[in-house]
Amino acid sequence: MISLAIDTSGTVCAACIYDSEQGNVLGKKSEDIGRGHAEHLMEIISAAMSEAKVEHAQLERIITCIGPGSFTGVRVGVATARGFGLGLKIPVIGISSLEALIEAAKSATTDKYDETCFGAVQSAGRGDVYCQFTYDTEFSAANTPMVIPLEKLQASPLIQKAGLILCGTAAQEFSEVKICQIETSPSMQILADLGSAVEFDGSRPEPLYLRKPDAKPQQGFAVERQDT
Repeated sequence: MISLAIDTSGTVCAACIYDSEQGNVLGKKSEDIGRGHAEHLMEIISAAMSEAKVEHAQLERIITCIGPGSFTGVRVGVATARGFGLGLKIPVIGISSLEALIEAAKSATTDKYDETCFGAVQSAGRGDVYCQFTYDTEFSAANTPMVIPLEKLQASPLIQKAGLILCGTAAQEFSEVKICQIETSPSMQILADLGSAVEFDGSRPEPLYLRKPDAKPQQGFAVERQDT
């Protein structure tokens, strides 16, 4: 199956063409742009497709990172993926950035490990972190993404789990835990591989925000309607 995978959940704007039968990335383009995903994403996708020598009609699935991450970036990625899916009449699959990071940590860990001892911890700003663990915690069930104050997580017994391996941008905040050094953005190949393995149920992916955006509608600037 030939898939287009895209990720705009962080500062990186990335796309790849993935062949799930061969397990190969056929084409990839990634740029750390900070902001402006809406202006760059289509160019990034075109570059990945050009490298792979794949046409739109050959795509069989669209895979997008649904966050958590940048509110604007996530929204751009999910909307673009939906647009491709609608236009090409093919399935669209959403994968969490935290799930992809945990899978990358498992792949990068060469020592013997317990499948249930991984966690992804990403900086979320305002003293919070986005996180997900492969085991039940006092805050959520296993493999459930959540947002929580960093200090609260640092003080939690769940961090003391034997054999725990952490990854992500905020992993260094936990000095007593083994840290897996991987890219802080989801691997495009792992994102694509996870999305290729999902059985499509007909639903559309939704952005995974975990909290309300900082931006709020302006108040007091409405212009009264004039009757004519």
